[in-house]
Amino acid sequence: MELRLWQYAIDDGFIPSFLEGMSIAHDEPAHDEQWFRWKFEQSPYGKAILACAFDDDCVAGCVAYGKGKFRYQGKEFDCALSYETFVHPNYQGKGLFKKLIDLAEKEAQRQRISFLYNFPNTNSLTGFMHMGWICRNDVQQYKIRITRPFHLLSHLLDLKKSFIPNQSNLDKIKSEVLDDICVGQCNSQVITPVWTSDYLKWRFFTYPNRTYFVINDDEVFAIAMVGMRGRLKDAHVLYVVSKTEDRPTNRCMPSVLRKIRQSVKPDLVSYSDSLGDDALSRIAGFIKVPSHSNFCYKLLDDSIEIRDFRIALPSINAHTY
Repeated sequence: MELRLWQYAIDDGFIPSFLEGMSIAHDEPAHDEQWFRWKFEQSPYGKAILACAFDDDCVAGCVAYGKGKFRYQGKEFDCALSYETFVHPNYQGKGLFKKLIDLAEKEAQRQRISFLYNFPNTNSLTGFMHMGWICRNDVQQYKIRITRPFHLLSHLLDLKKSFIPNQSNLDKIKSEVLDDICVGQCNSQVITPVWTSDYLKWRFFTYPNRTYFVINDDEVFAIAMVGMRGRLKDAHVLYVVSKTEDRPTNRCMPSVLRKIRQSVKPDLVSYSDSLGDDALSRIAGFIKVPSHSNFCYKLLDDSIEIRDFRIALPSINAHTY
């Protein structure tokens, strides 16, 4: 067994094993090589950090971080979001997970990454906490707004069903032109991930992933993921940002919601907000519902002092790639 970082120049031959092991570990259909290269290699922030366990020709496990940036107290720092964690069932119970977390974190520190964050499932949460990660499930809330109450009441139990995204509509939206999009107005004491126009282009308009509804005009950029919860259509708002400095993002929300209702015609609109990301929290009609999402973080830069932890976590952060 060899534990080392993925070497993009020489490890192409391991991609099929990586995808197979990931598929088996998560009990989901396997992705293809194009997806691997899109997710791990082509981000405008740089190639992802992949700490992997190799057993001959088999990739036994991986902990991966995708690079990004955040702003805090008027400064910009490098950060990384957990992209992937898995251990092949044949290799579980050997302590690989913790070793891979440690290897990935050491590489993140070497690359001067200041802040790590993730949304681990219940199975991996304990492993991260044992490695010094802090779990803060009090900073994020899941909210919904009912737009077709009579239809929803007829299928109320479907609210508990898992969200299944509609098939990709990339052919319709890939021609979207994104200008330089400002991050949006925010308190300097709030940790705010930076999503540039280059990132948004890569993230939503280069790989066939799922159905997105896009608003892209002179005043606002907004994107929602469209799918079904049983027989209920759900428009999940992923990101909204004002393009004008004199109009805060929360003032754009009524028109964004109106356009979603008119074009998508969902049964409900959903959204995740957090301490510091209150674009929708001031809009009447949204109600808080139970969420099983876990949020964890780890600060790698001792020079950053965070007294009152607040972070802007729109749904784009937790949305699966």
